[in-house]
Amino acid sequence: MLDYILSAEGQANIAAAGSPVPRRGHRAAGRPTYQSVLADVGRDNVVVIGYDLGTEAEQDRFTKDWEGRLG
Repeated sequence: MLDYILSAEGQANIAAAGSPVPRRGHRAAGRPTYQSVLADVGRDNVVVIGYDLGTEAEQDRFTKDWEGRLG
């Protein structure tokens, strides 16, 4: 199964179904991939923004505040 999934035919079928594909050279219908964005706008024009969850204490405070506002 893995051989099929990673084959050109498997990648084309996955892309045709609208799912992102792990190999370069195939694009899911209507969905840009990271590689296609780089190709379209250039690596120097892409800003990758990190995602910081904060400390566990900050997460707990946020959760308590959020739940308090929801009632």
